[in-house]
Amino acid sequence: MQTLSERVDAHWAELRQSERTVAQFLAQNRSSILFSSASQLAEEVGSSDATVVRTARALGYSGLPDLKRQVGIELTHGVAPTERLEETISRSANRPEGPVVSVIEDAEESHAQLKAAIDLAAIAAATELLLASPRVLTWGLGASGAAARYAGDRLSRVGLSASHLDRNGFQLANELVGLRENTCLLLFVPGRRHPDLKLLLHAAITAGAQSVLVTNSHGPDIRKQASHVIDLPHSTTGLTSEVLTEVLLVDILATTLLSRTPDAARESRRRLTEYRQFLDESKGL
Repeated sequence: MQTLSERVDAHWAELRQSERTVAQFLAQNRSSILFSSASQLAEEVGSSDATVVRTARALGYSGLPDLKRQVGIELTHGVAPTERLEETISRSANRPEGPVVSVIEDAEESHAQLKAAIDLAAIAAATELLLASPRVLTWGLGASGAAARYAGDRLSRVGLSASHLDRNGFQLANELVGLRENTCLLLFVPGRRHPDLKLLLHAAITAGAQSVLVTNSHGPDIRKQASHVIDLPHSTTGLTSEVLTEVLLVDILATTLLSRTPDAARESRRRLTEYRQFLDESKGL
């Protein structure tokens, strides 16, 4: 993946003078990109928001959200977490409306990036893998474990035999001993490289099982081990969690599956309602 500076160098000769001014500013102020809208960047550089967006596209990005996502990945790998935290604190403190609007705007931008970047073919391929698997296990790293747990519940309600695998380390290894080829692993793992992820992918390959990796920045060495990969944009500022877009993806997958297997979803809902009523009635005993 080319860095922003490398893109500026590669496209410099093709840029108009106004675009060169913007491109140079962006390359020298990468962290400002993450926390600013097109109009805010335009004001800082002394240009128009249309020129900012046009420059992003001239550099090979699909638009400003894509530029922010790619620069966010650059900074994640190249800047210490403490430095990113200080930048977040500084930016939030300097806004007159405070952190409330900052967080809401970050969430809105994450949603916009998801809408712009979602790959319908990738969703369709993941849906087919899930449908073809008699058993689905979901797993997530860190905060993404919440999305994985939600996925296990949500997919079971639309008729899949799905459950959440809440294990790590040696306990995870014990669970994976029984992994069979009729299983699909749905894995939620952002950019962090982690031994548990490597173990899950290795176990899937060994057992002949399928795997769908939901991520935002893993390289080809990890990607090639998964049966399928869904690229998912996350917050570039860190003000909102990656779980925000992961949960939306789960809802997209569940709704797609619902349209494919409505009878199975009806039966799952009937059983769930029956079991909940049983629990309610048991409270009076």
